[in-house]
Amino acid sequence: MPATIGQVTQQRYDELVAQARDLVREHGRIQFMLGDNALEIEPMGPHGGSQPHQTPGLV
Repeated sequence: MPATIGQVTQQRYDELVAQARDLVREHGRIQFMLGDNALEIEPMGPHGGSQPHQTPGLV
């Protein structure tokens, strides 16, 4: 009888963990791509945006 982890075999567990790791890597890559695309559309100004808050005395 094959070893199980929870309700799945060790082999299936390893497959699921590998798939989950790939998904996490892809998620991170997608977040960076979205951020890069957003910055291309609207680059950040000197203090964080296209219309930074104008407070006297702040540089």
